[in-house]
Order: sequence, then C-alpha cells, then structure tokens
Amino acid sequence: MLTGAETHARLESLIGMLLIILITVSGVYAIPYSSIPAEEIVFAKRSLYIVIMALILMWTVVTHHVNADKRFSIICAIYGALLIANMLIRNEKYPEYMHVLASIVFIWSLVNYFGNSRAIQKHVSNYLRIGLAVVAVFCLAVVVSSFFENGEVLSLVVSGFHGNRVNFSIWVSQFVFLSFFLARKDDLLYPMAIVSILIAAQVLSGGRIGLIASLCIASYFILKRGKNAGRKLGLMAYLLAMVWNIGSYSPTAAMTMATVGVRQNEVSLVGYNNVSIFRGWRMPSTSTSARLNFIEEIPSYLDQISSHRLSIFLEGAASLDVRAAIYGKGLGNFKVDLPEKSWSVHNVFLKIFGEFGILVLLMLILMLAIPIFHARGPSWRNKAARFMIFVGIGIAMMQPQYLVTGLSECLVFWVCYAWLMRADPDQNDGFKVDEGHNNTLGAVDRRIRLA
Repeated sequence: MLTGAETHARLESLIGMLLIILITVSGVYAIPYSSIPAEEIVFAKRSLYIVIMALILMWTVVTHHVNADKRFSIICAIYGALLIANMLIRNEKYPEYMHVLASIVFIWSLVNYFGNSRAIQKHVSNYLRIGLAVVAVFCLAVVVSSFFENGEVLSLVVSGFHGNRVNFSIWVSQFVFLSFFLARKDDLLYPMAIVSILIAAQVLSGGRIGLIASLCIASYFILKRGKNAGRKLGLMAYLLAMVWNIGSYSPTAAMTMATVGVRQNEVSLVGYNNVSIFRGWRMPSTSTSARLNFIEEIPSYLDQISSHRLSIFLEGAASLDVRAAIYGKGLGNFKVDLPEKSWSVHNVFLKIFGEFGILVLLMLILMLAIPIFHARGPSWRNKAARFMIFVGIGIAMMQPQYLVTGLSECLVFWVCYAWLMRADPDQNDGFKVDEGHNNTLGAVDRRIRLA
C-alpha cells in the first residue's frame, strides 16, 4: 500500500514525464517511412493534453493545492468568459472555440502545478534532458538524410513534417533554448554542438522565424557565458557562417535555385520555389541612383523578405472599424484579402484583437505582463527564463498560431512562464542559487543553475 507521500511523488513524476513527451513530439505531424496519418498523430497529441490536465486535476485534489497566482487566475477566468460569450452570441464554430478554451485551461493548470509542486523542477529538468537528446538525434538524422538527398525526408522537412515549416522551425528553437538552459552555466561547448545540429535542421526546413529566434537565443547565452570578446565573436561568427553555407549550398537550397541536388521531378515538394531561407533577398546595386532607389524601396523590400507579413499586418489593422475593435469579428473571421488569396493575420495580438475585440486582447497583454513586472524571489533572477518570455512575445508578433492560439510550438515558453509564476518563490525544487561575479558589470549577481 502506497503512502500519501509516495502517491504524490509518483503522480508528479508521471505528470513530468508525460509533459516532456508532449513537448518532445508536439512539433512533428509525420514520421518518415511511416504510414501513420497526420490526423491520428494530432488526435494522439490532443489526447495527451487531456490526460495531462486530468492528472494535474487529480494531483490538485490529492494534495489540496490550488494556490495559483490570483491575478493570473482572474485573468484566465475573464479570458475564458469572454470567449464563451463570443461563442454563444455568434452561435458558430463551437469546436474551434472549445479548442481555444481548452488551451486556456491547460495553461492555467500548468501554471498552478508549477506553482505548487515542490518536486516539479527536479522531474522536469531530468526528463527534459532526455527529450532534448531525442530531438537532437532526430534532427541529426534529418540533416544527414537530407544531405544524402533522401527524397522521403526532404519532402517532409520542407513541409515542416506536415506541420508547416515555420511552425517546425519555431518548435526546434525551444530546444535551442533548452540546450543552453540545461547545461552548466559556464559550459558552451556541449550546448553549441547540439545547437549546431538543431539550427542546421531549421535552415534545411526554410523556416526563418524559428531560425531568427534560435540565433537570438544562442547569441544571448554566448554573450552571457563567453569568457572573452574573442570567444564570443568567434562562436557567433561560426553560427552565422554555418547558416550562410547550409542556406546557400544545402539540398533544399539547391531545390529552390534549381541548380544542383534533387531535381523537381524526383520528389514532390511543398512550396518548391520558396524553400531557401534567403528567398526574397536581393543585394542592392553599387551605383548611386540604384542605392537611392533601394532606400526608397526599403518598406517594400522588408515586406518581401518577411513573406508579406508587413503588408498583411497593415491591411488587417486598417480593416478594423470601431465595432470590430470593440466586439471583434469572431473566431476565424478576421482575414486579410490580398490579390492572391485571403490570409490570416500573422500577428497573435492583432489576430486576437480582430477576432475577439479589445477586452480579450487586454487580458492577453495583462497575462503576459504579470511575470515581467510582478515576478518575485529567485525565479526572477533566472534571466534566461525571462529572456525566453521576450523571445516568445517577439515570435507571437510574426505568427498567427502561438501563445494561446496554438500551444504545440510554445510549450517551453509556458514552462518558463509557469516557473516564474511559482507561488512559493523561496523553494529550491532541485535548483541551487549560488553567487557569481559578473566581470562585465563588476557586481555580484545571484544566478540560478541546475544542481
């Protein structure tokens, strides 16, 4: 017969394991040389979300811990109530509304669990290392297979394994963060080896938002951990050179340029002419008149290299009238009509504003602001987790499915958020606070690292 403490420990371990399995598989919707339909993979993932929420609810009942931050709980409740009001008033798209509501419930459950489980950091940090190793091996296999011009793998990698190449790249960027976050605070060699593999997979996929996020994350840790300016510059130059070379000479780049590598008739590709990460780029002419014309064309140039996200954002913002700004247009009804087709706004904040109105947008902004302006205790001193919050907000400004509108690519973001929102800021939970001297600022800086 298990004691209460043993039951709690096993339940916490199970929740941590299932959460890491979900993080590890959340960005992939197809497996090479497998006949498993994407719909079944999606169903399995959604079932895993439900199981995790049910286990967290069971843990809450068993341990009698419901001490989530009151502000956060109130904001989630208002957010959910506004969504329900939209659903009932508009009387449409019930399954889609329920999916968004389930995302809010999952986020609240995760934050509540992290805030009250005294062993969560230990379980999650141990399992995250296993998940990181699995993803690194998977990406290494993808990179090697791609350079051997394996048609099955290439057709999947450029489609983001049937989950959209941008989403795949963003999902991989989470593990770039974990590569540094889970290593010793002064270690750069081991995480850089893993990051090289992950970034190579991102470049091959052609997903640029996740790649930019990964370069920002890697630069942050290099600047923070590098012992001297030469080493910092050398590592950053290495990353940029690797991105340039793989982006210019990889098989997927060759497909775009139609010069070498796998030919178009050998493999069916999604977006054949748009695989390269350098799509839309052009070098300005050196003549004076050409340079002046280029300066005048900077807005259109930025729009082009951003895959027209800038024009979609501006058109979407301009299409909102007073009524839409207050009440929104309804879930999935906020589209931008361009000559080619209708597009979803590639900005989570504008998308929520256009679909649900100003109040729901305000709730999201307040939700994200809580750990930034009101975080407490040693959690706030984990600057890496705080930096990940800002990276996630930046990604949300360029993506329609992120934060509350899509969890698959941002689970690590919400893990960082939940850890910063712990109800008991003095608990260690497997982490150790130590003193370190910051050579740059010449001040004592308390840092948090894994024991």
